[in-house]
Amino acid sequence: MKASAGEIQRFLASLPAERVGDFASLAELPERLAEVCSRAREAWPALETSAENFLAYLAERSVGDKAPAAALEEFDAPGLYLACACASQEAPALRAFQELLSPYARSVAMRMGLSASDAEDLVATLSEQLLVGDGQGAPRIVQYQGRGNLRAWLKISVTRMALRRSKKHQKQQEVPEEAQLLPESAEDDLLLAYLRHQYREPFTAAFRQAFHNLSNDDRLLMRRKFVDGLTGDELASLHQIHRGTVIRRLARARQQLVDEIRATLVQRLKVSDDEVDSIIRVLRSQLDASFGSLLGVSASL
Repeated sequence: MKASAGEIQRFLASLPAERVGDFASLAELPERLAEVCSRAREAWPALETSAENFLAYLAERSVGDKAPAAALEEFDAPGLYLACACASQEAPALRAFQELLSPYARSVAMRMGLSASDAEDLVATLSEQLLVGDGQGAPRIVQYQGRGNLRAWLKISVTRMALRRSKKHQKQQEVPEEAQLLPESAEDDLLLAYLRHQYREPFTAAFRQAFHNLSNDDRLLMRRKFVDGLTGDELASLHQIHRGTVIRRLARARQQLVDEIRATLVQRLKVSDDEVDSIIRVLRSQLDASFGSLLGVSASL
């Protein structure tokens, strides 16, 4: 199967300007677009959104510099198709989205100690925010970019609101020091605490791989800083380099770790950008403490 000339034209016209050339030069673009549409329609055969409208919606979210074929492959086509139809306020799509949202939202709300009436209010509020908006802007469903499963993106929205409303917060189960990826702090909000617990193991694996990819000199420098507790002046003296150079090297190594951890989590977990960015946001604010714990138990790296 191939996308029609009209569908291809609509797709290309809706792309960010800097991406038009990349996609236009893809020889198998008609087949690739048809495959994306096929995946979407197989999942939601009752939806009414046309292929042209869906491909335009997808094109608007084709940002970044990833190769066109890979970019099209990574989209959650069924999830984005449903989001597109919801953004257009199609009745079948709105019903389908409610069928996804309602049972999960009620389950999460009840687990967090909310009453039945509060759980119903949670469902109603989320439905309004995600599918209707506040009258001053588009509904929040349009923020879903299609990278990462729609259900994972929805999970974050449900969990965030349920946590904010819950009046019965149980203390997190204590974990051994070597498993504490991101230490608790008074500033952490409940959603980020949830994400720390949920993604502890994959984050540990991503950290280890990213740390292994640093140069030998950078690994040694970070160990002496975060495990041995040496100051910038002490590191400069020990390595016989200027203190400013020490600071720049540490900052560069930290940024490399953050970037590689983020890329690994996106690839392995297939979660939404919101989830990964939330994890990285905590990482940025708690980086020194996290490194001290993780590097201290990663002597074999």
